[in-house]
Amino acid sequence: MHVIFGQYGMIVVEPKEAKYKLEQELGKKPDLELYLLQNEFYASGRDAIEGAPMYTAFNGRVFRYIEEPITAKPGDYVRINYLNVGPNLVSTFHIVGIIWDYVYWQGHPEAWMAGGQTVTSGPSDSWVIEFRVPPDEGAYTMLSHAVGSTSRGAIGLLVADKDADTPKTVLAEGPKWSDDEMAEIAASATRTISPFAPGSAGKGMAARADRVVSYGPEVEEVVVEIIGNSFYPKVIEIEPGTKVTWVNEDVFTYLAGEFSGVHNAVGTLGPKRFATPLLGHGESASVAFDESGEYTYICTPHPYMKGRIIVRQP
Repeated sequence: MHVIFGQYGMIVVEPKEAKYKLEQELGKKPDLELYLLQNEFYASGRDAIEGAPMYTAFNGRVFRYIEEPITAKPGDYVRINYLNVGPNLVSTFHIVGIIWDYVYWQGHPEAWMAGGQTVTSGPSDSWVIEFRVPPDEGAYTMLSHAVGSTSRGAIGLLVADKDADTPKTVLAEGPKWSDDEMAEIAASATRTISPFAPGSAGKGMAARADRVVSYGPEVEEVVVEIIGNSFYPKVIEIEPGTKVTWVNEDVFTYLAGEFSGVHNAVGTLGPKRFATPLLGHGESASVAFDESGEYTYICTPHPYMKGRIIVRQP
């Protein structure tokens, strides 16, 4: 859950001496050193449990290096410190048109292989990759050949340009925006997503975003799953008198001091207050909603978990 929330980074411990083979052969440091972190964004905890991200990214931003390509001179020596943080997908990192000189599993200088064109990385797996840019100018596409990730944002360009500003280092830091820039981005965003709280449905009311799930008068009971530290669906619309039942589908309910996997639903705003007891795996609790209006609620052990119930006018 912490990784899904964005709590991750990259630490590289480099050899004290020149122990990577291409550095020894060329007798110099890399012209371009790139720290590249692949990560996933989820629209709900359920999607995270099922390993179905809405977006993937290199260094924290979808299509970041398509919009801002990384440049190097033809013939430059490139070292990529690559980490797939996951938390779910396997990556087969590849640069179209490039053959590696050497790769080092987990970055260890003694765990090396020569040649090849991809490195396979499970979540938390890492590689150091070394090669030389071909002598011709042009664009080389960086991607995972597990191409579901590519189509969702983990793709970029390495551009060979004789006027490139090397030597240089590109760090794995995410993009940085001021408060004003963030406000402008939020105002113009097609949609917003959060694994644990309602985002926006976005244009076209896409089913995987947090659109309102509406139930008609023929539905007497609506079941909301608690899964992946998230309510699913997060936003429902019901008729007065409908019973809402929360079922805890999170399986790991140990470590009671952290209430890991133990959840409830407690109203924070709305026409009436409500609260369920704490629920372990497979346990459920219900509340009938008779008064029209909009109700917001949270899980008290995990207050970042948020949901919304809209009760129609009769």
